[in-house]
Amino acid sequence: MMDSASLRRAFSRFATGITVVTTRNEEGTACGVTINSFSSLSLEPALVQFNLRKESTLRDFIETHGFFGVNVLNANQSHLSDRFALSDKSAKMDDIPLRESTFGLPIFSDALAVYECRWKKNYDGGDHVIVLGEVENLHLGSGAPLLYYESRYARLEQTE
Repeated sequence: MMDSASLRRAFSRFATGITVVTTRNEEGTACGVTINSFSSLSLEPALVQFNLRKESTLRDFIETHGFFGVNVLNANQSHLSDRFALSDKSAKMDDIPLRESTFGLPIFSDALAVYECRWKKNYDGGDHVIVLGEVENLHLGSGAPLLYYESRYARLEQTE
């Protein structure tokens, strides 16, 4: 018999990258949330997707602003993952090296990659919503990715 705890443990066996999705709220304040469900969907058109809890306030902010940024964290940015995992409200970004994107999004200067996306649509996904966005611009950084495996951070080990 499968219970939610067993399912959660099984899901944790799939290694993922860590991102922080950012946008602005109604007052223009930068806000974000840690996401490990980010994935590419299509090259033509350039589409990406991620999942948010249904009760997430960030969902409303993304719909209102119409744009969001996906910041792919590097191996030295676990502190950012921790900060934005605590709440999807406006976590303080004063001490984070940021720049403003073409669409007025707060994006992390030191991210491994940043996707600037136009919000397209949300789909029902059980206790989550699946957020679909079209990539309008991107920035590439360098370094190794921050990974998440078995409910803890991991680093990429190169194999031959």
